[in-house]
Parts: sequence; structure tokens; C-alpha cells
Amino acid sequence: MPGLEEGSFHSNDSVKTVEDDSFGENSRRIGAKILSQTNFENRHKEITDSSYKKALEKDESLDARPSERRNLAYILRLENLVDKYGNQAEQRIWRKSANKLIINPEDIPDSYWRRQEQILRDNGRDDVIDDDYKDVLVHDIRKNQKDSLSLWSNYLGDKNTPYPMWFKIYAWDGMSKMGVYDREKKCFTKRDKSTVAPYPKLNPSALTKVYDTIRYYYGGEESDSEIDTKINADYEALIKSGSFNKLYSKMLLSEKKPIKTPENPDEIRGEWVEYLPGDEEKLAEAAENTPWCITSTYMGRGYLHSNQSSEDNKAKFLLFHLTNPETGLPSDTACASIRLNTEGKVEEISGLGEEQALEDSLVPTVLKKARTLPGGEEFLEAFADKQMLISLDRKMKNGEELTREEYEFIYEINKPINTLGTYESRDPRVDELREKYNIMDALNAGVDVTKLISHLDNDDLIQSVGALTAHGASIDNIVSILPPDVKCDNLERLNKYGANLDIKQLVRELPPEYIVGHLDLLSDNGINVDCNRLIEQLDEDVIQEHIEDLVAHDVDINRITAKLGKTLREVFSEMEPKFIATHLEKFIQSDIDMNDIINYLDSHDTYGKQIGLLLDNGVDQDLLINSLDRISLSLYLEDLLEHNVDAGKILPRIDGFIIMQGDNCRALVEHGINIDDLVDLVGDSIGMFDVLRVLVENGADVNKILPKLNAYDLKDSRTVDLLRQHGVKL
Repeated sequence: MPGLEEGSFHSNDSVKTVEDDSFGENSRRIGAKILSQTNFENRHKEITDSSYKKALEKDESLDARPSERRNLAYILRLENLVDKYGNQAEQRIWRKSANKLIINPEDIPDSYWRRQEQILRDNGRDDVIDDDYKDVLVHDIRKNQKDSLSLWSNYLGDKNTPYPMWFKIYAWDGMSKMGVYDREKKCFTKRDKSTVAPYPKLNPSALTKVYDTIRYYYGGEESDSEIDTKINADYEALIKSGSFNKLYSKMLLSEKKPIKTPENPDEIRGEWVEYLPGDEEKLAEAAENTPWCITSTYMGRGYLHSNQSSEDNKAKFLLFHLTNPETGLPSDTACASIRLNTEGKVEEISGLGEEQALEDSLVPTVLKKARTLPGGEEFLEAFADKQMLISLDRKMKNGEELTREEYEFIYEINKPINTLGTYESRDPRVDELREKYNIMDALNAGVDVTKLISHLDNDDLIQSVGALTAHGASIDNIVSILPPDVKCDNLERLNKYGANLDIKQLVRELPPEYIVGHLDLLSDNGINVDCNRLIEQLDEDVIQEHIEDLVAHDVDINRITAKLGKTLREVFSEMEPKFIATHLEKFIQSDIDMNDIINYLDSHDTYGKQIGLLLDNGVDQDLLINSLDRISLSLYLEDLLEHNVDAGKILPRIDGFIIMQGDNCRALVEHGINIDDLVDLVGDSIGMFDVLRVLVENGADVNKILPKLNAYDLKDSRTVDLLRQHGVKL
């Protein structure tokens, strides 16, 4: 796993060497290959190219096929980053990646809003979806996507997740392209930026099978997955396709269905089964369709230290198997796990809940067992907190009020809330309780405002600043807790409650990374940032992320390319066409040829207004005309002609649609196009009066135009009068 030495497997009690090369060079080569099969290096050209250049500069070994070297360089880059900065850096990687995948409000398709209106009508309501209701729906869509992504980002970013970096990249990239499950095709639909559905649910067991299968196929090791001993033709085709979607879907379908855990603790019946080193296959069978990675016998061996020949090894798993009510026998799969380390002490307690949390009804059973085991006493506080959350959840559902002590518990005034589960994340009920029993309620119940402030995150402090100050909190105390960027983002709100913050003073405290992302905000507040000086303080990744911000604030594009070590073509290829068009004048003095810029512009109206600028700076007329589609030619025909583009060059690119615009027809005539050629191009259409007038006024033969008129035109009195004036009898 990244962050550890190559060839190492991390458990909470020790670092153990695994005999295979799961985190070494051979594994990375497998990763580079599988990523290449998904065309990762071209779909993410910016990051793979940058990583490749850095690797060459550092003389890092890139022992792989040419097509796979950029992927290998990217894998190494992330591994080195985590090695250098630790697990927190990796967590930031996945959180940042998740934020980029959440749908933008403007990308929600019109079809979604029409469907919501139809739902209202189907329910007998004539309500129109106004902006307020839209905001609510947008919030729900984004929250659902964020929550589904958090399961993946928390899992992949956790220091105990036993996968090499390449597989995390592969899984994340694959998941990010998956929409909703298609039962007929037995895989997920393709996601695009307008998909409103949440991301697929994480199933750690299925994910482990995907990893095991790929590792076995490319690594030539003994199969560790509970699929088939041999990779059959179906799996082989899926692996070679590189499709994470199809592999993950296949593994989901292969999952066994466990017995449903009774909700009442008094109804729990079952037995504890012990799994020792050497029992990895039985352990994997017992973990089938659980969130536990020990569905892989390879992972089981790692936790049980089965490769170490030590008489002192006391590692084992205790799994609780429910009694099957239909057979009276223990179920094949387990519902709770207690892992003991090599010293025989309880190291981890896991369940089937979200992020491997223990299910509520199993708490008494597992607590009873944990009390009998060495090290189990260290988990007693977590059990107590779990039971407290169960009690408070019951109160919330019954609409009961909380005591001051209970408010102090959910806001962690006196101590953090411990979680029973593999991953160090907060029980989701904490947030649900805080939403129901909010900060104002806590203050009214007598919670000390000063203590409360010190336990709130930045968002809560900002949102509740009014309530906090109303209950005696010092605004200066609140401001002192907030980092400079949060203060800057919320300047107006904080000053409303008496903060008296000076943005000029704040800017001195802000890191360059924040400043470059908030140039417009600072400019609106009268702060003019010297961006040419600022760019010298930024690393390449930050510059890459904010290229458009820097250009918009007058940083020379050549200076940016020099800092990034990229060509102008590479930088332009990463910009939005609309941005290039808007700032075209700033690029004229760069080294890039104007004819090159056309390749990066959209063919529609994103740069129609810049046609004159292009032509005045030497762009090739033929190249420009050929880059425009017929709608753009129609919209900007006059601009082209006014800048002395040869009308004869335009004629082969136009059709009746363009000529049917009266102003276009007149402009073409005025710029020397033969009138008979125009008549030949005119098509049958509705509302031809304006075009007809231009044509006949410029000497067109009316009899050639007459067959192109339809019944609608012949009912137009203006058309009829014009035809009669030119000798046509109707």
C-alpha cells in the first residue's frame, strides 16, 4: 500500500513483509498495463504527461512498454507523494478527486426538471418548479453524490485499506464513469457530466475480487478469490477489456446473500467460530458478501501472518455466524468479526454496517465476547459510545428532548465519540443527531458556548455565528479559530457580527494557493494582486489548476508555459474554447500561430465576435471558413465579409439555410456573388419575402424563384404584391 515500504502490508499492530510483490515493481507494471487498457494515459493526458516528465527529470526507472510508461510514472508520483507526506496527503487526494466529480448545477439536464414537473402533476399538483424548489433538489442531488463518493474516498484513503496505489487509481477512475445499474445488460450505464444519480455503492468484497482476479491473471499467482480456481473465458475477456464497470458488476452478481441480522438483540442466535493461520480459505468463505477484504485469502494470510513460521504468532479471527432460521444451522457467512493481532490482543472489531460498523443489535453479543479477550477492555469505551448513540437515535425517532449532558456527547465537548468499525470515521448518526438537535438547541439546553465553539468545525462556526454571539460568545474568539481563507470567504458575514476584519490584512496571511483561486473575490474588494509575481510562488500543480484564472488576470501565457514546462499547444488544448475566445486578444502576442488557435476554438458562437481579431492578425481565410459550421457562417457572415474575406470562398460552404436570412443574402450580393448562383442555392422554405425582395431587386429572374415558393408564401400579401410588380400573374 502507498505510504509503506515496497513489499509491506500494514496492520495496526505491526508492519509485516509479504512474500509476493504486491506493492513493488512487478505490481506497478501490472497496474500500468491495466490502466493502459482503459486508455487512462490519454484520457488524463495532463497528469500522466506531467508525471512522465517529472520521472525523467528524477531519472526514475520506468521499466514498461512505451504506451504504459506515463501510467507507471503517475503511479510512482502518487506513491512518492504519500510516502513523503503520509496518509493525510492520500486522504486529501481522494477528497479532492471526489469534489471534482460532484455534478455542477448548470449541468443538470432540462429533462430532469421536466420529469420532476411531471411527478408533481402525477400527484395532482400543478406546482411549477421555482428557483427555491430547484435549489432544494440541486442540494439533494449533490449531497447524494457526495455521500456515495465519500464511501469510496474514505475507503481508498484509509491507511488500513490493503490495495496498491495502481488499483486504487483503476477502481476510482472506473467508478467515476459508472451511472445506474442496468439489470438487462448486467452492468452500470455510462455516466457523463449531466448524470444526476449517485455513484455506485461500494462493495468491498466485490472490489477485493476484482483486485484478486487481475492480480492472479497478470501475476500468474494462485487464485485467491472465491470465484473459480481458473480464470474462465468470460473473466479473461473482461480482464483484457480493462473495464472496471464490467468486472465489478460481474463480482457483484457472484456475491452470496447473507442472512439478515435481526433488529432485536434478544433475537440474536448464533455461534463464534475461530479462524487460525492456515484457515484462509475457510475465512474467505465466511466473509463472502461482507465489507471485509478477507474475502481474499491473500488478504487473510496478511492479517494472520501465515507466512511467518513463529510459535508465538497468536493472530486469529473470531467470526460470529448467525443461526439460519430455516435450517437451524450456522450460516455460511458471518456478520461480526473480532481480529486478534500476533500477541493475541483484540486489534479490530468489524460489522456489516456502513464502513464496516457493527450493527446495533449485535452490540450486546460482541461486547460480551470482547470482555473475555485480551485487549478487549480497550474497546469498552467504543461500545459505550455505540450504545449511547443507539439510545439517542431512539430518542430522536420518538421526538424526545435531550439533556445538556447528551448535547455535550453529540457535540463531543468532553471527548471524541469512538466508532466500532475498521475505519476511523464518525458514525453517521452523529451528523443526523446534530441536524435534528442543532447548535441553537444545544445552547438553549445549557451547553457552555465557549466550550462548544472549540469543538465546532469551520462551517458550523460560520453558519451559527449569530446564535453563538447571541449566547455570549466573543466574535474575536470565533475569528481567532478560523483560518485566513475561511475568514476571507465569509468576510461580509463575520463583519456583520462585529468582526471588523480588514481584507488587506487578511491577504498578507493567505497562502498563494488560496489567492490564485480567489482573484476575482479579491479584485471585487479592491485588492489588486500582482499575478506575475504570484506565479513564482506557486508549484506546477496549482498553476495547472488555475491557468485560466492567471490568464484572466493578465499573466503572460508564455510565462505560464515556461513554469509548467509545456508547449503552447499543450496548454491551449487544456483550455475551454469559450475562455480562449474571450481572452483571444491576450494570446495574440504569444508565440503560437493564429492558424493554430483555430484548432482549439469551438465552431459555434464562442468566438464569432473574435472573427475580426483573427483575420486582422493574419489567420488563413480558407482555414477559418472551413472551421465554421453552417450556423456559425449564418451568424457571422457579415463579419467575415466586412473583413474582406473573399465571398467566392464562402459560397461552397453555404446552403439555402444561410441565404434564407435576408441580411445574409444582401451581404453576399453586395460582395460580388453572382445572383443566379444565389437563386440556385435558395431552398424551399417558409417566409421568403425578405430574400425574394433582395433577389428581384438585384436582377434575379422571378420565374426561376417561383417554383421555390410554397403555399404559405403565396398567401403572404407582401410576396404576392412583389411578384405582381415583376410581372407574375397569380
